[in-house]
Amino acid sequence: MIKIFFEGDHFFSSLEKDIKLSKKYIFIEFYIFQLEIIGQRILDILIKKSDQVPIKIIVDGVGTKDYIENIRKKIYHSKVELAIYKPFRFKFLFKSGYHRRDHRKIVLIDDLILYTGGMNIKDVFSRKIMHKERWRDTMIRIENKNLEIQAVFNQAKLDFLSLWRVCIKKFYYLQKKFQILYPFRNDSQYYLFSSLNRKRRLLFRKFYYNFLKEANSFIYLATPYFVPPLKLIKILKSKSEQGIEVQILTAGNTDVWLARQAGRAVYSTLLKSGIKIYEYTERIFHSKHTVTDKGVIIGSSNIDYRSFFHNLEIDFFISDLNFINKFRKIWNFDLQSCKEIILDEWEKRKILDKLSEKLSYLLRYYL
Repeated sequence: MIKIFFEGDHFFSSLEKDIKLSKKYIFIEFYIFQLEIIGQRILDILIKKSDQVPIKIIVDGVGTKDYIENIRKKIYHSKVELAIYKPFRFKFLFKSGYHRRDHRKIVLIDDLILYTGGMNIKDVFSRKIMHKERWRDTMIRIENKNLEIQAVFNQAKLDFLSLWRVCIKKFYYLQKKFQILYPFRNDSQYYLFSSLNRKRRLLFRKFYYNFLKEANSFIYLATPYFVPPLKLIKILKSKSEQGIEVQILTAGNTDVWLARQAGRAVYSTLLKSGIKIYEYTERIFHSKHTVTDKGVIIGSSNIDYRSFFHNLEIDFFISDLNFINKFRKIWNFDLQSCKEIILDEWEKRKILDKLSEKLSYLLRYYL
């Protein structure tokens, strides 16, 4: 059973319930774990639960930088364990590989429940707190109910524990070998991609590109930061010119201005190929999912160089038709909050906008 969450409050409520019912272990990994209203509440539940089950938390040293010390103080007298991926240090800013961050969002509970998607532990995803200003994002909850899902859980657990050892031993900059338990098969309905090192990122890119190439009728690509590699641009243009419906949904209102500008630099070439581009303008858009007639990929990866070539990411693939149809419905719903980019109007934008886009695009490899 797979449940989809389009509202942060629904995800947080479900997560809190599963934590309270846990009987074996709880593994949590987020790029950002803010210790504000939501984070305080979840951490309080985890502290209380730590007398009953082992609890391990991994956070990124940059994403959670402002909250790490307070988290440490709060869990000091509990049995909750905390590991930091590449703690922030000014002296490491220009160290090779330091820019590679743990951008993953995953929760594992008892070999039974797995959460992943685009949300962090942040108040901005809560409708109760932020109201109309909340961010638009997606998470999924996967229950372990068959052998293929069991394979996904086994891989996720192995990868989490391997990364935990890396963080504890601080072997961030050494070549790491992360075992892949279940080779990718053409007939599999579910895959989990843990992009923990260069080899894993390459495997995900190859799968993603082939996934798009195999689409027969449509490609719907949603990402908050759309800075596509040149190979991806070529694939999208080719599919559109073949008569495949290609739509891109990205952030109009954004928290990363440079990434938005860099992405806009490629709008014209995509529009000229018949691709439709929509910018989400009602709120900040943060969901990361790609839907075709062959399946859905959802996770932490943006469609940009940072996710494809640098960061540690996690993404889930499912080919179930009902799941595809659910995402098509939410796609059409999201379009109601979007502005479509029209080529003739787009090419009339100001010279300063065009210049900022070109300059931002030059930085695309590290955005």
